[in-house]
Parts: sequence; structure tokens; C-alpha cells
Amino acid sequence: MPVGIETISAYAIMGFIALALINIMLKSVRRMSIIIINVLLGGAMFIILNILGMKLTVNIFTVSAIGLLGIPGVVLVIIMKFILGVW
Repeated sequence: MPVGIETISAYAIMGFIALALINIMLKSVRRMSIIIINVLLGGAMFIILNILGMKLTVNIFTVSAIGLLGIPGVVLVIIMKFILGVW
């Protein structure tokens, strides 16, 4: 069975598409793992600060800030509490 240029081209295109999809999936997994680690560290920092006596309020705004931003969210909550006197 002779292999024509169409067959070789089809395999090359499919290989390129497969490599592109693998690259996209690996980048998204890497980004998601960074986001998950940041959120977990932010939540741990929030809990540790509450245990140490900072008494940060747990409400929808603080949880949203920490859930979306992670460690910068904890810093934002601290700024809102002490500098602006919101909570």
C-alpha cells in the first residue's frame, strides 16, 4: 500500500494539533495549580492570623477577597481592618 503525500500531511497536521492541545492543557494545569496553592496559602494565613489574635471577621467579603486573591486578599483584609477601620 503506497503512502501518498495526503497521508503524510494528515499525520503531520494531526501531530501538530495533538502537540498544541497538550501544550495548552499543561499550561492550564500549571496556572490552576499556582492559583490553588495561592488560595490555600491565603486561607492558611487567614486562619493563623485569627489564631494569633488578629480577629479578622469571616464574612462574604473577606472570604471572597481571600478566595479570589489568596495572600494579597489577606493583606487587603488587614488593610481594610486596620487602616480603613471597615471590619
